[in-house]
Amino acid sequence: MYKFLFMAHLGICGLLIYSLFQPKNKADSKLPILLGFGAVTLTFCGIAILVGYLQMNEHLLAAKIILFGFYGLVLCYYLWLMATSNWR
Repeated sequence: MYKFLFMAHLGICGLLIYSLFQPKNKADSKLPILLGFGAVTLTFCGIAILVGYLQMNEHLLAAKIILFGFYGLVLCYYLWLMATSNWR
């Protein structure tokens, strides 16, 4: 499960980096949107680098805790968004 989640995380990082260099229309070029997307991309890539470094230095328990904890926080955030959004 850990290897699958880590490879999926690397794939998500690759897609985020790829989409940074795509042409943007006028609505997507606003600075707050670009800064938010850049922050999400840097966070995902930072977690990938940290987990990869820990994995290469044989600290697998720490790498698993960080990776599963990160996706636990992402899941909690999405559940909070679904609970507080307006579903009209």
